[in-house]
Amino acid sequence: PRDDGWGIHAGQEIRLLEMMAFRAGYNSSDDLEDGFSFGAGFSQSRFSVDYAFMPSGDVFDNRQTFSLTLHF
Repeated sequence: PRDDGWGIHAGQEIRLLEMMAFRAGYNSSDDLEDGFSFGAGFSQSRFSVDYAFMPSGDVFDNRQTFSLTLHF
């Protein structure tokens, strides 16, 4: 992370039909690239699936995150 003492962190989530979510975010202290991230999620009663993509400038260094959640 950048060590300049301040940063801007912002995000937005848009939900469709209460089961789909699309997300975008920005983190100015992310020193890998431009700080933008994107994601999506799907939820159905007791489980959810989420995905996030954080570009890093080099196609082989991009960060991707998947999660599966069971709610009980």
